[in-house]
Amino acid sequence: MIEAECVGCNLCVNVCPVEGCISMEAMAPGTVDPRTGRTVSADYANWTTHPNNPSRVMAPAE
Repeated sequence: MIEAECVGCNLCVNVCPVEGCISMEAMAPGTVDPRTGRTVSADYANWTTHPNNPSRVMAPAE
């Protein structure tokens, strides 16, 4: 797992063969996300909106 590319989808935790090897921890609002350098907002967000996720922006409709 490359932490700098993590979007928080939790998939690595689900497929890791080593029990308890990877843990997901929520970041408190106001802290700086070390992966992006951005301040964590109190607004709801998930992996689909994370700045590291290249699919967060939908392709333009044709």
